[in-house]
Amino acid sequence: MKISAFNPLVLTSKGFKNAAGDKVTDTGSSKAALMVSPSGFAISLAEHIRK
Repeated sequence: MKISAFNPLVLTSKGFKNAAGDKVTDTGSSKAALMVSPSGFAISLAEHIRK
């Protein structure tokens, strides 16, 4: 079983919102999402995928 560290739901449970709604940028070699807190602090989540 492969466990991915990329999980925007961890931050949404703390009040963060995805800047792109529910969309996650998936290029095939990476996934990315910009999460914004209620106070305006932004965190960019990224996972690089090795094939």
